[in-house]
Amino acid sequence: MNLTEFKDALEGIFGPGATYLEKLIAKRLHEKLGLDFLEAENLDFVGCVNEAKKRIVPKGECVVE
Repeated sequence: MNLTEFKDALEGIFGPGATYLEKLIAKRLHEKLGLDFLEAENLDFVGCVNEAKKRIVPKGECVVE
């Protein structure tokens, strides 16, 4: 399951409450990675997770998805 499928599943199960859960999950992920959670209006759940990925993967390192 990829992030988009996960987000869609949350929305299918929790409806409008999914947004709140996505925010909690994103905050907890940043916490676990030792990153500051910077809330941005223009980023959704997938964007927040991808932003966290960029901040932890050293530049030039190959990432397999």
